[in-house]
Amino acid sequence: MDGSFERSPIFSILSEPRSLLVLQRDAYKSYLHGIQEVKSDKITEKIANLSVCDNVVIGQELERKTRLSFTIRYVPKVVKTNILNLNKFK
Repeated sequence: MDGSFERSPIFSILSEPRSLLVLQRDAYKSYLHGIQEVKSDKITEKIANLSVCDNVVIGQELERKTRLSFTIRYVPKVVKTNILNLNKFK
């Protein structure tokens, strides 16, 4: 065994327009998560929130459109430094 692991998704979440997704605790810390770079998404039974999504059915292909993503993270332990004090580099 080479120490690598397979990254096949267990489930997906469909993010509809104007949706908000909040990851916390184990969902954020313990599980790999990400957004695949594809042009469309096929609706399958692996979509965990399918029952609350509007107007989608299994087998449907959804074309991706432009989206904005904002990430806010709380990082309790940081290095204390004054990186904004640019005078020391003159």
